[in-house]
Amino acid sequence: MSIEQTGSVSCYLPCDTPSVAIGIVCNHHFCWDHFREHRQTYEKYLDDADNKQQPLSNCLVAYKNIESKLRSTIDHWESQAIDDIHRSAENARKTLANHIEHCRSHFEEESSTITGSK
Repeated sequence: MSIEQTGSVSCYLPCDTPSVAIGIVCNHHFCWDHFREHRQTYEKYLDDADNKQQPLSNCLVAYKNIESKLRSTIDHWESQAIDDIHRSAENARKTLANHIEHCRSHFEEESSTITGSK
């Protein structure tokens, strides 16, 4: 951290040299030597980011394809699950209708036996 000296600010890094520049992004005060080092480090960082931009873009495209495939899989699963539910509900309705018909038929037979009419 920079230290205020009489009329000037010292370098952000450990040295007693007064600052001559301020980093725009980091807002730190630097002496000339440390400013050059800081700038070289920052330029290297930017160069690395620029050189890796294409691989990063390819990676993002690959993830977009994976995302699309996963969304499609979920949509298919949802549709299949809904179809399965519809089939299960229809089977339950048929089973219920058969059971009710069987109970009615049995009830009619029993009641006709009791009443003596057929």
